[in-house]
Amino acid sequence: MNVDHHIFLWNQASIKVLDIRYTRMKKDNSLRNYQLPASVFLFATKGSAEIQLDNIDYILKKFQVIHSGKGAHLS
Repeated sequence: MNVDHHIFLWNQASIKVLDIRYTRMKKDNSLRNYQLPASVFLFATKGSAEIQLDNIDYILKKFQVIHSGKGAHLS
């Protein structure tokens, strides 16, 4: 997707923050197959993480944000 088109779409969207959860994970900790109860934004404040959303691998680096929808499986 073109970045300008992506920004245009986000400028048209509205969000309402209902909940903020903070989890601090140490190296070698893992989370297995957690089903997301709502749409989420995952944000890394330090380090990096290898995550899997619906069996697709991603690397989340410091200050990156990833969005996923309700019902997705996070590992």
